Amino acid sequence: MESLLQKSRKNNSSIEVTGLLISYQGLFIQYLEGEDATVDDLYEKIRTDPRHRSVIEISSDWKIASSATGPWPITKWMQTKQKRSWDTGT
Repeated sequence: MESLLQKSRKNNSSIEVTGLLISYQGLFIQYLEGEDATVDDLYEKIRTDPRHRSVIEISSDWKIASSATGPWPITKWMQTKQKRSWDTGT
């Protein structure tokens, strides 16, 4: 998980995409921010990646005035039975 997160942060930073990755009991939810075409391309890449299953787009219609996730390429929220944590990669 950590190597995937680091790679995603590097790749997303280079295309000016920010977001949030939520992990809970083996399930993942990802929120992405950036230019429409860039996010659409990234979503398509994620959707067609064979490592991912049951990929569902909730909405791509939201327009925001400023980043909801801050300047970090990917922020991670992880909850396990033992702990809850935020990781901004900083």
